[in-house]
Amino acid sequence: MTYKSLPVAEKIQSYWNRRARLVIVTSFTILCAAATIYFHMILGVEIVFTHLFYIPMVFAAVWFGRRSFLVTAFLGTVLLVTHALASLGGFQDDAMRLSVMFFVNAITVILSESIGESEEALAESEEKYRTIVESARDAIITVDGNGSIVSWNSAAEKIFGYRAAEMMGRHIDTIITEENLEKHDFNRIIDREISIMVTDVEGVRKDGTRVPVEISVFSWNYMDEKFITAVIRDVTERKMAENALIESERKFRAVFDGVEDIITIVEIRENGLPGKYIEVNRAAVEKLGYSRDEFLSMTPADMGVSREQSYDIIKKLLRSGRVTFNRTYISRDGRRIPVEVNSTLLELGKMKVAVSVARDITQRLENERKLRESEEKYRSLFNLSPEYILLLDPEDGRILDMNSTLAGTLGIPSEELRGRSIYELEFLSDDVKTEFRSKIEVIERDGTLEPYEMVLTDPSGREYTVRIYNKLIHAEGRECLLIVLNDISDLKRTQSMLEKSLAEKELLLKEIHHRVKNNLMIISSLLSLQSRQVKDRETMDLFRESENRTRSMALIHERLYRSEDLKNIDLAEYLGRLASEIFRSYSADSRIRLNLEIDELKVDVETAVPLGLIVNELLTNAVKHAFPDGEGTVTVSLSKRNGTVTLEVSDDGAGFPEDIDWESSPSLGLQLVRSLTEQIDGKVEMISDGGTTFRIIFTEKGLVLNNSG
Repeated sequence: MTYKSLPVAEKIQSYWNRRARLVIVTSFTILCAAATIYFHMILGVEIVFTHLFYIPMVFAAVWFGRRSFLVTAFLGTVLLVTHALASLGGFQDDAMRLSVMFFVNAITVILSESIGESEEALAESEEKYRTIVESARDAIITVDGNGSIVSWNSAAEKIFGYRAAEMMGRHIDTIITEENLEKHDFNRIIDREISIMVTDVEGVRKDGTRVPVEISVFSWNYMDEKFITAVIRDVTERKMAENALIESERKFRAVFDGVEDIITIVEIRENGLPGKYIEVNRAAVEKLGYSRDEFLSMTPADMGVSREQSYDIIKKLLRSGRVTFNRTYISRDGRRIPVEVNSTLLELGKMKVAVSVARDITQRLENERKLRESEEKYRSLFNLSPEYILLLDPEDGRILDMNSTLAGTLGIPSEELRGRSIYELEFLSDDVKTEFRSKIEVIERDGTLEPYEMVLTDPSGREYTVRIYNKLIHAEGRECLLIVLNDISDLKRTQSMLEKSLAEKELLLKEIHHRVKNNLMIISSLLSLQSRQVKDRETMDLFRESENRTRSMALIHERLYRSEDLKNIDLAEYLGRLASEIFRSYSADSRIRLNLEIDELKVDVETAVPLGLIVNELLTNAVKHAFPDGEGTVTVSLSKRNGTVTLEVSDDGAGFPEDIDWESSPSLGLQLVRSLTEQIDGKVEMISDGGTTFRIIFTEKGLVLNNSG
């Protein structure tokens, strides 16, 4: 610490050193001795100014203490000896003077020693004060009445960055911010005897940065001069801690009020029961309907917790420091809210509190209820299902679960089979086990497996056929294989019987079609024989047309009994053969050509017969009437687009006579065409443009198209 002392005191302190003091005392002593010798020995008179002896005596007493008596003794000896040598008469006056000199010397020594002790005490006190000031962590600054700095300790250097030499004599405003100059006016403090504490202020460092400080100011007087000492504490760390605490509180409050769980802090009384709520969060206020002030005047007992339950919970909490339990809150409007509570024991000062986080478990309880119901439904379906159901571990084939239907079929309680591997079951053959293993490997590799059939043997030796469905599922915390075995033994037996019966019926139906075809061919042959007896050409044509119509129906039955499919007829083959035979019967020696453009498709017999008869009538009509000169082309086409079938019979002949209305024509053939078209729910139209075209459009349900073009 550096002090600014008074100028005079500094000069005296620098001047009066020990050697200078000795020289002064010696000089004054010699001067007094010389004066005494001069007056006594030369002048022969008694010395009048003996009071000058007190100068070296007092200086010696003040500076050298009791050794000053040597000076007094020396001067007294010189006084008495010279007095005797000069034969000046009586010694009474000099003896009196000598006594006074020793008395004054003694008094001066006593006073000097007392002053010395005071100075030592003062120096010791000053040293202690300096030690305290220098070792203080706070800045201790003293200013005089003008505000000039006269004291500046090392802590002040650390806080403000100025060295003591830089600040001595400078005004205290150097380290005060402009905002605080008016607020903490120095002159106002100087004018009054005060002791004040100033907080939340900022000082200015040498580099211009600001430092938060706390100042204690008191005034004092020394030698009629007023001084002010300021103890300045750097509160930067405390401010940082306070700001951190404020930020922590802000974050705590944000979390505390931001979570959707109910958070409460409750005092724990000495009797082991919960006291009043100390704090609650926003969720508690919103969900339970009470205001925060209302909460702070309530206890958990007001929220539906019994005294016994509270006591048990607090007892567990005090023992373990943490407890989890379920309870039900009762809201302001009477709603019951089930919650799961996690409580932790904390100590706030000397008070123990329980911090509880309560989560609304209404939805969880509802989900658990639905889960139980679902489990019951699943278990009921699982056990009541007529199918055999297994849940396996795919790694080792261990049976994890099985339904009662399978257990009943096997005659073994399900408890005895759970935990055993299917590869250990004695009643399964090695071939079955090997196939099971290979199927499991496939589904593990590919993730899926098509249903397959297998013949199994139960413990009683009965064989039964099952269709097996497999699916990998996640159950019981692992990947499991769900196997559903559908017992199709009865279905297999029924299928075998049906297949046998169907084979018999198909054989019988083929025989019927064969006989019908034969009968129709007999009729056709009879008509042919009968036509040979007819000489009239018109009558002969009628016989030929009837013969062709009969042959077209016979061809249908021939196709049916020769076909493996008794339902559908290959229309392309049928119409192609029919058209060729009709064409040969009428134009074997003519120059009329036949062109077939028929898509491959299949129809049932109800459609094939009318179509065959329509083609027969139209083709016959074209061959007989379209080509007066005996040359041309007849085209038969059949196609399907977007589910609609179109049949066309066209020629490039003379065309249909314009004076005949084909829709009202009495011709039997045309009447048959119109009637048969209506029979298959179709429409017929005639186009005469460079020839004649009959177009029949219909939709056939169940028609199979092999080549739609």
